[in-house]
Amino acid sequence: MLNYPLDMLPAEPDGRMPLTWQADDFGFYGLRNRWRDGDDFVFQFFARSHYIGGWNSGNAGTFRLVGLGHDWAVGSTDRNRHRWEESVVQLPDDPHNHNACATVTYADTRRDGSGVICIDYADVYRGRRLRPDGRKGMRMYSRYGNIRQDEAFVDLGITGMRSIGVDYSGRSGAPCLVAIVDRVHGGGRKIWTWQLPKGSKEAPRDVQRTTVKGNSFTVLKADGASLHGIFVSGQRPVAEVRMTTMTGGGGSTSGKTLERPIHGVFAETRNKKADFFFVGTIQPGQPPETRFSGQGLNTLDTVGSQQIRFDGEKIVFESKH
Repeated sequence: MLNYPLDMLPAEPDGRMPLTWQADDFGFYGLRNRWRDGDDFVFQFFARSHYIGGWNSGNAGTFRLVGLGHDWAVGSTDRNRHRWEESVVQLPDDPHNHNACATVTYADTRRDGSGVICIDYADVYRGRRLRPDGRKGMRMYSRYGNIRQDEAFVDLGITGMRSIGVDYSGRSGAPCLVAIVDRVHGGGRKIWTWQLPKGSKEAPRDVQRTTVKGNSFTVLKADGASLHGIFVSGQRPVAEVRMTTMTGGGGSTSGKTLERPIHGVFAETRNKKADFFFVGTIQPGQPPETRFSGQGLNTLDTVGSQQIRFDGEKIVFESKH
């Protein structure tokens, strides 16, 4: 590759390259804490606010997170993309529009790479009308222009929103703090899911290194790095491998039933109105203490000198001092 101007001297990206990226039309947000080495944290969020055909885009509300040389949040990696393999709220007893778009309602990024994004993804939980021939669902969005086709959707009385925030300030006592609020009302069972890397055949799987205590869980890596997460809204998680099936979407697997193991942490509720409030930290050793007061989405969570709350629309980070 050539520099332009041609006499430009090479320079380190840290301090010159931005730490945040936004593609608002497509609903992509990238948040990075620094440009240094393999321990850097990189968070990617996919709102899917613009319809994309094929297999080249994550489902609405999904994310990836790497840091300290490890994968912490993963998802589907092949053409058979499916929400069962993503860190989202699953509604196993209700229909899903897996490829439906979401609307970004708030996005704020900061100079240190931190940020908060909010989406309304109710279309994911709406029904889909069949075409007149009865064989396939109606087209949800126009082929050109991304115009929503209202007649294709059936309101099933289910609403969904997600606010997710990443804090790299260090005020929490950890290099990375992640907060997630999911508010899903209507429908049947709701399963909040954090996908764990499946690992390799030779290495122990992350689910085997995950411990659960009360309403919190800890994922411990072989080198001592850890993810500690707590549900301040009182959900009780379990860490296990769950088997599910899905239908292949293309190529040699098109139309075939596929068995898929899901390695993850699951927090399940049967409440008609489900409000999940999760706060997690990732650090090279022991996690900082998490303290909280209040109840449900009105909880004020404090980690180190960082306070986290939900103001009814979005996650808010505030310094304690």
